[in-house]
Amino acid sequence: MALLTNSIAVDIFALISFVIFVFYLRSIFVSFRYWKRLKIPYLEPSFPFGNAYEALTFRRPVHLVYQDMYLDIKFGLKLPYAGIYTMTTPVLVLTDPELIKHILIKDFDVFVDRGLFDTDDSTEPMMKNLFGLKGEEWRKLRNKMSPTFTSGRIKEMFPLIEGCGQNLVRVLNKESKENKSLTIDVKDYLVRYMTDVIGSTVFGIEINAVENPECEFRQVSKVILTPSLRAQISMAMLLLLPKLKKYINIRFMDQKSTQFFFDLVKQNVNYREEHNIKRNDFINIMMQLKKTDADITEELIVAQCFVFFIAGFDTSSSVLSFCLYELANNKTIQNKLRKEIAETKAKYGGELLYDSYQEMPLLDKVVKEALRMYAPLAQLDRKSTRPYTLPGTDITLEAGTKIFIPLYGIHHDPEIYPRPDIFDPERFAPENVDSIPHYAYMPFGEGPRNCIGKRFGQIQLKSGLSLLISNFEWDPDHSNILRYQKGELGLKLVKPLKLKITPINQ
Repeated sequence: MALLTNSIAVDIFALISFVIFVFYLRSIFVSFRYWKRLKIPYLEPSFPFGNAYEALTFRRPVHLVYQDMYLDIKFGLKLPYAGIYTMTTPVLVLTDPELIKHILIKDFDVFVDRGLFDTDDSTEPMMKNLFGLKGEEWRKLRNKMSPTFTSGRIKEMFPLIEGCGQNLVRVLNKESKENKSLTIDVKDYLVRYMTDVIGSTVFGIEINAVENPECEFRQVSKVILTPSLRAQISMAMLLLLPKLKKYINIRFMDQKSTQFFFDLVKQNVNYREEHNIKRNDFINIMMQLKKTDADITEELIVAQCFVFFIAGFDTSSSVLSFCLYELANNKTIQNKLRKEIAETKAKYGGELLYDSYQEMPLLDKVVKEALRMYAPLAQLDRKSTRPYTLPGTDITLEAGTKIFIPLYGIHHDPEIYPRPDIFDPERFAPENVDSIPHYAYMPFGEGPRNCIGKRFGQIQLKSGLSLLISNFEWDPDHSNILRYQKGELGLKLVKPLKLKITPINQ
């Protein structure tokens, strides 16, 4: 092929410039006219990032970018929905709780799949989990696993959760005696505590990360939650240009971390089978399922253990950290909660049992408000599996249309939650809760594809919070400024969240 000039560098530059120019023309005259062709109102995009410039260039935290879009659509355009573009990919953003109800529940059969990433579980076996599976594969697995997280099952696991919490209290008491004025990085301790909880209830092993923060389990989890540059680029490519997945083998997890989980579960299962060991934990439940269901493979068990590990320790530790932060800054609520816990313990012979958590209304309100302000997922996403006509309109969405529900924006909507940035558990008092529209509070998602571990997550939070509040006084460290990391999908802080703790003489 002949060169355009005598310089290869100039020719390459010219070729790249031509490709960018073609991409620009296609974006302006084809891609960015998608919503206009469907006669759907939209926020004006700009080349090349569409409406996601600040998120995709790490200028601002993702949840705040989409919160602004939510406010622009609901209060600016005054509409229940509008179109946006992530790069050139059209996405429909919902603001109306009634429309959200249709997507998540009434017409769920059309929106059974999540829409953020398209992953390939044949090359990445960890994606064969409830969060990542699609369509009929997801339905079958969800039905089989639903009995796993019943109240009865969680009640059996509760002593394991409580035991990990007691160990955390013991370690903090010991460190408090060594340092009279103790200020701790709350998230660090709670990640280690939740790692122990998940290790015990899911994998059936005693990790003891609270006392040994450098254990192998913690090191692997750090690798997973602090992706390499290559992994970050891969995720960005999948988000921006999902069609590339067909041509490039993009992996979320490195092979070493994947192998760690496979070896851990395989050794655990083999040991239990050889020694006829039974335990009230998740692996035991999956082993029982495997005996009667040929579809439950070892690979599938590992994938479920992995996703519950990630969801269980990172999101729960974040919510609990923020909850303690709010209580440290609201001493009246903290003291009332401590009193409620003490009275309930006295009623149950000096300890908190699984059933006792049903009798603490303030604890319930505190946890609900923390989940409102700092939801584990800042957004929900779905994708249509076939054409869908929006209720009450003649507008039909094409199959494959991505739907986005800006959960953080809804949870901080001043019309639904007056003074949304103020921690106020009384929003969830019986006399006030009816003012909150259905589907305007969804910290665990909603509908058939909500978080299967919702009950487990709630008792995990309540157990940890009760132990920490009843054993320690929590005060703010005035160096705290809640600044979120830019470009992150979740609520991750730039700097550690520090609080002062003082043991309470029992």
